[in-house]
Amino acid sequence: MGSRSKSETANSKRESKRETEKKGSKKKESEKKKEESDESSTAENDLRDKTKKLKIHEGCDFKVFKVYNPKEFYGDKGAIVTLRWLEEMESIVLISKCTESEKVQYTSQLLKGEALEWWNTLIGIKGIESLYNLDWATFKAVILKKFCPINEMDQIQTKLWNHKVVGTNLKEYNTKFLEYCRIVPHLVTPESNKVTRYIYGLPIEIRDLVRSHMPSTKEYAMELAGYLMDGMIKNRDEKKKDDGKTPVGGKVRKVEKKREEAFVYSHPVCKSCGMRHFGRCLRPTNTVICSFCKKPGHLKLTARGKQ
Repeated sequence: MGSRSKSETANSKRESKRETEKKGSKKKESEKKKEESDESSTAENDLRDKTKKLKIHEGCDFKVFKVYNPKEFYGDKGAIVTLRWLEEMESIVLISKCTESEKVQYTSQLLKGEALEWWNTLIGIKGIESLYNLDWATFKAVILKKFCPINEMDQIQTKLWNHKVVGTNLKEYNTKFLEYCRIVPHLVTPESNKVTRYIYGLPIEIRDLVRSHMPSTKEYAMELAGYLMDGMIKNRDEKKKDDGKTPVGGKVRKVEKKREEAFVYSHPVCKSCGMRHFGRCLRPTNTVICSFCKKPGHLKLTARGKQ
């Protein structure tokens, strides 16, 4: 009986110990879960705070805008300068991630001289708030209407239509053509019109060859033109080297003519017929008639040496 009671007591102790350990492990698990939930809530709060800060700072600061060194605009250099300035400004406001209102507000700070006087006049008429609320497309249209008059735009259009390759300088032609495409895109839209206009300005020696490939983009047309232009220049150089060489197609070259004339003029002048030739003069006998001058006494070769 004593041994049985001891074993039961030991078993009860072991069971109580196990229960205590289970309770401790459950407590630790609950504490761990609580810590994880606290950490996740803290992370969510941090993310929410960062998002709020981003929303608050959405857009671009004027100092950031000035980092890109935007050029001032005076409005007195003509349509091409105006179009180039607007093109540059569009790139800067895109890179600096300005909002619509900031685009107009920051860009208008670059107006100087005549352009600033005009802008201040608009502010007096329409109010500064209404002008700052303009979208970028409308702002550009207002600038173009004022500083790109119709007559100057017509001149640019005429220059584009008359733009052609000078000599073999294809690089300069491409550079100027791309500039026209940027500043007056509406004149070469869609892409098919751009390709057609580019091909029209090429030299006649390669124009039809480029057109026969039916390029669908200006880049492909430029690549073809460059390849064919190199071949045309090479052929011209080879042709120049051939000048002064042996006769081609029965035609006597200049060098051959000079040699022939030198040979004829080395003959003495005949006292009987007045022509240059060696040997006995055949004129008195009338046995030989020149096929060049139709006179007797000499041959065609020596007829060219008459003085």
